[in-house]
Amino acid sequence: SFLSACTFIDTLGRQLFPPKYQNVYPFTCSYSMVLLYDRWGLIDHAGREVIHPIFEKMTTLFGDTLFFAGDSAGMALYNASLRPITPAVYTWTGGIHDRRISVCRNGKYGFLDSHGREVVPCVYDEISSFSSGRAMVRVGDRCGIIDTNGVLVLPIEYSYSVSKNLK
Repeated sequence: SFLSACTFIDTLGRQLFPPKYQNVYPFTCSYSMVLLYDRWGLIDHAGREVIHPIFEKMTTLFGDTLFFAGDSAGMALYNASLRPITPAVYTWTGGIHDRRISVCRNGKYGFLDSHGREVVPCVYDEISSFSSGRAMVRVGDRCGIIDTNGVLVLPIEYSYSVSKNLK
């Protein structure tokens, strides 16, 4: 058992349901992420578990109730119907930028769209977030630029180096 339990209170100070969870997140898109015995799930505003706390890992909810859930072997992307729309093979790496979700699969990086399609294949050693529809990608010690559909805008032929001291 754990030392304290969490719940929500309404604006009048009334508990919405009995304290039960190790941790609760603010409601997003009608659901709250909850932690119970080191497993994550989702509850609705009435405190009903719409996804029982069974997941080792879960991201916060974003977009149209998209979230990742799974374990150390991999996570699946779930949609607004609370159903997985990808296999549990990804690690979520950052967020949504220009309607693209950065992911990692088998140590390589790419992007999914909001339907779970891999619009930029997981083939890159490193990717940046999209900015104005462009992202930097790296393969080995070379980098280039892609658009949100994975089309190379600048070929992967430019030297890649990071300066530790920019004086």
